[in-house]
Amino acid sequence: MPRRSPCLTLGIVVLLAAATLAGEPIFDARPGHPWDQLRDIFYIRRFSTGEVFEDPHAFAPPWQECYVFRRDAAFHEQVVARLEAVERLPTSRMEDQSPSRRLILLKDLWAVFDRLEMVDSRWPVKNDRQEVDLKAVARTEELLRRLARIMRRLELTDEEVAALPNALQISADQNLHPKMFDPATADKAFLPSDLLDTNGPWVAYASEPEPSAGGTAHMSFIRHRSIFTLHLRTPGGRDEGESFLQEYTKANRKKDVPPGTMLALLRRSIVPTRSGSLRVSPFVESLQLIVATPPEDHRFKFTLDRKSLLAGGPALKRLGPESPLDHTNLEALSVDVHPNSPRNYDNGETAILARYRSVNEVPRSLASCVRCHFETTGSNIFGLMTGPRLAYAQPDFEKAEAAVLKVKASSPEWKLYSRLRAEKSE
Repeated sequence: MPRRSPCLTLGIVVLLAAATLAGEPIFDARPGHPWDQLRDIFYIRRFSTGEVFEDPHAFAPPWQECYVFRRDAAFHEQVVARLEAVERLPTSRMEDQSPSRRLILLKDLWAVFDRLEMVDSRWPVKNDRQEVDLKAVARTEELLRRLARIMRRLELTDEEVAALPNALQISADQNLHPKMFDPATADKAFLPSDLLDTNGPWVAYASEPEPSAGGTAHMSFIRHRSIFTLHLRTPGGRDEGESFLQEYTKANRKKDVPPGTMLALLRRSIVPTRSGSLRVSPFVESLQLIVATPPEDHRFKFTLDRKSLLAGGPALKRLGPESPLDHTNLEALSVDVHPNSPRNYDNGETAILARYRSVNEVPRSLASCVRCHFETTGSNIFGLMTGPRLAYAQPDFEKAEAAVLKVKASSPEWKLYSRLRAEKSE
């Protein structure tokens, strides 16, 4: 039987305490900046075990059903107060801030908006709890409206999106990491600055013949707020890579990857703009690299380091084997709880603590990647043993990007945001 938290009421009390916690400052050297306080209340979570979850590199909040934001009036008021504090900020502290700074808070709030929209559309209304449910819906709608007003103030112009920093190019210009993998120093990370060069040695690919970014499962999981592209580089360069993909498909996946082949999964930011449209940006949010070196692969993962970037340092941080639990692990552990189950009332805590004695026992960030993405050695270029059997080169980046933007633009959460951002402030 799953172990429940000792008491739901106690759980809510501890979650209220989490709101008073200050996370690692991102937008200011000192704690207490209104932007930091707003991010903290959505991204810091305390469990009934007393453990505090905070991932400064998270791209989404560590909540599945967002119960406390909707169902606890006192906590809801604290959230509203932090939203109001940011809404009251003058133009000089909002619209006039640097594009990178605005983008970071905008993307963090966008993930919260999408999560609240999803929960609000799926939460069941029961006759014996109708009054409570209607209040929860009203609270959610208020949060969505306030988030939309703030997000609109943070939106970038098309020119600002195009000028956003490219972490891969910056790394090359500043010689922060080697451009190539070196077998002599196999544990040393590398960053290929030519990953998106259409005439370079890296070949973008996907399992679909039509224009596609390739990382469809990853984009679906994060509801198309970022674009994930797949890239392959064989030892012989671009021509060999394109030939390999053709032969791989023709052989129905029964063709081994040449030793020394490098695979990359690049995540870049999709940005809401002041024109009301969406644009793919050069802003790198994460990069995963695999080098096929039988009998086992070498793996590297970089993620956006918000604090370092805003302080003028490297934009990407390498994750190691002991890097702390990230939000994706936490989220994946709770998504399999049925949305109508009362267990969701503790925000998935039951699902997590039923499997682990504490939150700290949940597998580390890189360990969770390996559980899904098996060894490339052999013929596994999609990372999943039951993955697609076909692979197609994707040389037209613009068409692939347009296909991703089309999916997001037609989604219910983006349509809701577009409607709310057009409303006048009260």
